[in-house]
Amino acid sequence: MTIKIPAPFSGGLLLSYKCTAQCRHCMYACGPRWKAGPCSPPFLRNWHNHLDNYGNFIPGYCGGITLGDWRELDDLLKTGINLKEYPVLKYLISDDMHGLLQFALDSGYDENKDGYYLKCHLCVDIRKYLKTKDDFRELKPDAFYANLD
Repeated sequence: MTIKIPAPFSGGLLLSYKCTAQCRHCMYACGPRWKAGPCSPPFLRNWHNHLDNYGNFIPGYCGGITLGDWRELDDLLKTGINLKEYPVLKYLISDDMHGLLQFALDSGYDENKDGYYLKCHLCVDIRKYLKTKDDFRELKPDAFYANLD
């Protein structure tokens, strides 16, 4: 299955990844009831996406996830993303957090017994775990994950 990415009309530039995930700043747009519905704002959208200094085109507030190389954005917008090649994106786009969580649990992920602040906190924790299990092309840049506690 190939999905089309909406052409962005606004965004920001991330210059470094020194995130310890302690401030939870990247999670301010998410509500605490992640089971109540899909990512909000939507994971794929044409407004407020980010570009980083590694060349990653980042959906919304989702540091550590890339939709592709922003230097090849014209091609990416024309061809879309083949979700068979990007399983983390496939679950987030097709099944939201429920699908990603089940994929992680099936891969050996253990949920934090203390719970999570928000669904974004859970998502970062899952992706941090998955990054140790395989080289998922959509989990970039490596510097994001290297700087998480």
